[in-house]
Amino acid sequence: NPDGSTAEKSGNGLRIFARFLWDQKHVNLSQFKIMTSGGSVTALVEGRVSRGYVKRKKDPQDGRRTALLLTHKGRETLQEADTAIMKNAKCVYADWYDYPYNLPAIKDAVNQGLPVLINIEDQYLNSHSISELVALATWVQCTPDQTTNTHKKYETCEKLLGQGVEGIIFTGSEDGCLWKSNLDSFSVQAPSIDLIDANGAGAVLSAGFLFGHSQGWDMESSCRFAVAAASKQCELVSPSALPLEALHEVAKDLVVSRC
Repeated sequence: NPDGSTAEKSGNGLRIFARFLWDQKHVNLSQFKIMTSGGSVTALVEGRVSRGYVKRKKDPQDGRRTALLLTHKGRETLQEADTAIMKNAKCVYADWYDYPYNLPAIKDAVNQGLPVLINIEDQYLNSHSISELVALATWVQCTPDQTTNTHKKYETCEKLLGQGVEGIIFTGSEDGCLWKSNLDSFSVQAPSIDLIDANGAGAVLSAGFLFGHSQGWDMESSCRFAVAAASKQCELVSPSALPLEALHEVAKDLVVSRC
């Protein structure tokens, strides 16, 4: 935790640990329990392949959370997804880890003239592997590399702009976010919060930014709202719909610094 205390459990940490146990063959069953200081958590592996990625879901009956490992087999269905729903869309969001299965949908969005936000997280360190995604993106969302701490925000942004991206949202947890484009550059400082669960904050930030765009807001207003939504989400357990008026109140008081 930011105050130096030990967290009872971490959603991100559990998914990573579940993936590690599965990949290293420390578990043989597709469902197993992981003990934490906050109680037992059930991990569920979907499929029987060695590679995949992990998401978390909630049991509708008892509300308990399960770490779910999604495999390549599950993601292949994205290639056959009906993209007709994008007909009335104002923007499209995609994750790097669904590549290349999400390419048909992304290309369809681009052909329709829809702006596309692609969350590449820390994959800018492996730019060759996501170059096709970046070439299709209107905006890119990045997160700091949590393992080496050698990310270079401004250099990364300049490189992505040079590849044709119109704007970059570089998130920074308690540091809020940096917005960088060829027209503007500023940072939005996150508010002080009582942190409970940071899981899903990045997705909420993405949603907040796209909500602002869909409302016709400028980039500063969209980033303010995104940081406010992501920060207040961290005070709750699991993603929840927050009152818009309350988020607007937080957003308007956030400190914005031009850079």
